[in-house]
Amino acid sequence: MIEWIKNFFSKTDKPDVGLGSSIYSNWTIQTTGHWMEHFNVESEAQANGSIDLPPSDSASIDQFHAHVLTEFDRFKSTKKNEIDIQINSLGTTLSKLQDNRDTFSQHEQKYKDKIKSVQSEYEVRIKNANEDVKASKADLSNFKRNNKLTRPAKPMSSQLLFIMILVVILIAETILNGVFLGENLTGSSAAGMTWAFAFSAVNVSIGLILASLIRNINHVKAGLKFFGYSVALIWLSLVTAFNLLIGHFRDAITNPAGGGMEDAYIALDTMFGNKEMSIEATPFMLQEPVSYFLVAIGIICALIALLDKFFHEDTYPGYGKSSLQLDDFEENLLSLKSEANSEQELIYSNFVREGNKLINSATNHITNLQQTIGFIGLRINEEYRDYFENLAGSFEAVIEQYRTSNKEARDSEPPRYFQDKTEFKWRTLDDQTQRMNNESINFTDVRKSAEDLLHSWPNIQTNIRSIRKEF
Repeated sequence: MIEWIKNFFSKTDKPDVGLGSSIYSNWTIQTTGHWMEHFNVESEAQANGSIDLPPSDSASIDQFHAHVLTEFDRFKSTKKNEIDIQINSLGTTLSKLQDNRDTFSQHEQKYKDKIKSVQSEYEVRIKNANEDVKASKADLSNFKRNNKLTRPAKPMSSQLLFIMILVVILIAETILNGVFLGENLTGSSAAGMTWAFAFSAVNVSIGLILASLIRNINHVKAGLKFFGYSVALIWLSLVTAFNLLIGHFRDAITNPAGGGMEDAYIALDTMFGNKEMSIEATPFMLQEPVSYFLVAIGIICALIALLDKFFHEDTYPGYGKSSLQLDDFEENLLSLKSEANSEQELIYSNFVREGNKLINSATNHITNLQQTIGFIGLRINEEYRDYFENLAGSFEAVIEQYRTSNKEARDSEPPRYFQDKTEFKWRTLDDQTQRMNNESINFTDVRKSAEDLLHSWPNIQTNIRSIRKEF
């Protein structure tokens, strides 16, 4: 789309003023009869003769003679101007061909510089990326040696799968908590679900926070291994205590004879030592079997969340992170190489497309110039001569016929200049011929140099292909 918009607003060459242009007049040689009708000879001669015009003593030519002479001069001027326009079009088209030649001669170097620029830019970036990969490999090798690891790191599991498991656990536990806690929580199922979601979120979050620390149970160092087991026991204690808390909370709010939320708060205070604890309020003693089931469900959900996080990446602490860092550096290196190759390929494609465009334009200009030079040469040397020889003869016949018919229609003698021959003078276009010769010489020189470049186009493409570097 972008390329189309760019081409739409780009400058395009105007078409050459070549053969068959509508600016040129008719060069068809007309018959004498045509010109007799054109000048309305008989009518003009009879009308003027009947009133003895022009006067016998007139020394200057009459209006009819002047009109015919003016028309002849106008034709000479028109045809000469047309030929001048055609010769000028040669100069314009020749300039376009020269521009094509000069642009084409610079085309190869222009795109060589572009490809070299891309190579220089990416060589630095790829070198740095290679150094990052080497350093990361060295760090990973040292990490494996120091931690006595011989196996490859476990790939990170799917991020989507990891999140989906957590979402399913959270939703399932929320629903179960909401059902088991009942409407007595705050008086409505919606409000109960809100409390249930809060309990579920805390329950799941404990494992997510401590999982990375629990991985230390796999560490080769005894101190860190002991630390990992300690954190695992802390997690188990927190999860068990929290879910027992939820169990006591349920017992209090679902007791038909109790005070609902008020009893729940009293039970919590008793558990945390704010009040004297009775046998019924011991931390591990619940009033209903359903409350024990709720505790078990909570611990299982917390365990699944912990294992989901624990096995999301390699279970050896720090191994997955080091391996993932190497993968990122390698991926960055491959991406840079792909970008460098793609940019070179794009530049080469543009080089070929623009080169073909220049070749087509130059070929069209050469063809147009060849045709136009031959056409104008023929017109100057033959058509112009034939046209005005015929036109002069026809106009002389028009004058003679006018005089004859005028004499027959008048009563007085015709003017003396009726006896003089009216000459319709024209000359060959020597100046235009010389200009044509000069333009033809210039065209021959430019065409030769342009055609040499055009013939070298396959080799130029090969040269540009050869400087491309596969990273």
